[in-house]
Amino acid sequence: MKSFEEIRVDSLAVCQLLYTGRELRSSNVKWSSSTFTRWIGGRRTPSNQTISYDTLRPTPEWVKQMESTSAMMACGMREAAKYLGVDDVHISVGIEDRRRRYCNTESTRCDHDESWYDIMCSNEQRNEFVTDGTGNAQEVLALLLSCLTELDQRKRDSEIVHEIPNTCKSLVLAPTVAAVLFHELVGHGIEECGEELLGRRIGPPSLNVAAANPKRRCHDDEGIEPRRTEFVKEGVVVAGVADRESAPVKRIAPTGTARSASHGKGAKARCTYLEIGEGPIASKHLNEVVEQGLWCTGVLGAHFSGGVANVQVSEARIIESGRIGKRVGRFRFSASLSSLASKLTVICNDAQRGRAARCTKHSESLPTVNTAPTVLLQDVPIISDSCSSCLRRRSYPTLP
Repeated sequence: MKSFEEIRVDSLAVCQLLYTGRELRSSNVKWSSSTFTRWIGGRRTPSNQTISYDTLRPTPEWVKQMESTSAMMACGMREAAKYLGVDDVHISVGIEDRRRRYCNTESTRCDHDESWYDIMCSNEQRNEFVTDGTGNAQEVLALLLSCLTELDQRKRDSEIVHEIPNTCKSLVLAPTVAAVLFHELVGHGIEECGEELLGRRIGPPSLNVAAANPKRRCHDDEGIEPRRTEFVKEGVVVAGVADRESAPVKRIAPTGTARSASHGKGAKARCTYLEIGEGPIASKHLNEVVEQGLWCTGVLGAHFSGGVANVQVSEARIIESGRIGKRVGRFRFSASLSSLASKLTVICNDAQRGRAARCTKHSESLPTVNTAPTVLLQDVPIISDSCSSCLRRRSYPTLP
């Protein structure tokens, strides 16, 4: 294995804003810094690669920028609630601004200045909530309005049919739910057992999945130049994913998808930004061909294990004879890599960004934003679930 050394310094600023009814509270901006050094392969030799810690300490300009950002977010939260005329909601916006300086023994040196905004809107009882996230401050207000609008719609339509008819075995997954399913099943599936899947059909000919490059970064967190990688082409797995440590074992080159959380350890290949291609079917015609099923629009959590993705749906409605009816209670469904090709019967042409969340793996939580179209799953096992113990989790929680 080729010897490789990297040094990474993170300086992080975080702030939490909470709007409760008509009261707005803000935590102080907190700062923290860390240095991470990693050596891979061979015998370690002295290196003159150094990195300046002092340059990443909070500067007056950075402090001013964070204070300005917090004030802008606070104003947006007030305006969003005022615009929709709601005062019985809880709005939480977590702000994380990270400056990362990176260098390695291949003469790669780069600086990344990134921000992330975690958004959660909930009712007073905290039993209805909508979450999202973005790395662009200019998108926060629009996402807040979107989350509040969805939450308000749920409040207006509070009647829930708790019993799911046994005949409902077809699931129409809206883009957000489809994005979660593909992130768990295809993303984690390729991360965990990509070599075994190469050349194997896991979906219909209309299924195409590729890795996206978030924010057009010049390097991933291992100094590898990102590139668009097609993982699934016409339903067949054609590529795997690898970081520097796993590449020799998998016998492929690093794919430029390595990510490390703020103050994290060594970067690992993660499929946190996936693009699922569009199919040939218009979504407006999809419900018309579903006699009995469920229209799924919200996700509470998801988990991948042993080639199976378990998804917990928080918002769904019954489909009867092509018409969308009443809401149903929370439930779970599962899909496996071995059965996806037969159960994924329709992929629509309406691909869009699903609601963002955080994915936790290797004890590190990373933002994940995936794009997907509406899809149809047939003959899927459905389990009613009255569990509410993880309502306050902001990431995709692990299911038992």
